[in-house]
Amino acid sequence: MSGADDDPEPRQRTLTEKGLRYELDVRDKERRHLIHNLNNLSTSLSDTLKYEPNPEAVKSRYTIWLSAYEQLLSVQEKVQGLLVLETAKHDHELFERQSVDFLTVEQWFISTC
Repeated sequence: MSGADDDPEPRQRTLTEKGLRYELDVRDKERRHLIHNLNNLSTSLSDTLKYEPNPEAVKSRYTIWLSAYEQLLSVQEKVQGLLVLETAKHDHELFERQSVDFLTVEQWFISTC
């Protein structure tokens, strides 16, 4: 009898062209949704800082924001893994331009806490 150590490595999935387009479409929609959500959360965090300087309220909103930001980074990594090198580089540059505001929020919170 063979043990668990004798199991072969799982086969790496190769997407068809149609499957790749579908996967990229799903991830891109997810990414756009997360960016929209992060913009709303950033506004909420900013409003909390202006009108409710309670550190616990700010920390709570930042925790929610950070979780959404981590989700966005995870989806971005998946998108990058699906793209060919040239397209991935262009996509990453666009993503970095979009996420500059998010990095500002993160840097601000780290510097003030």
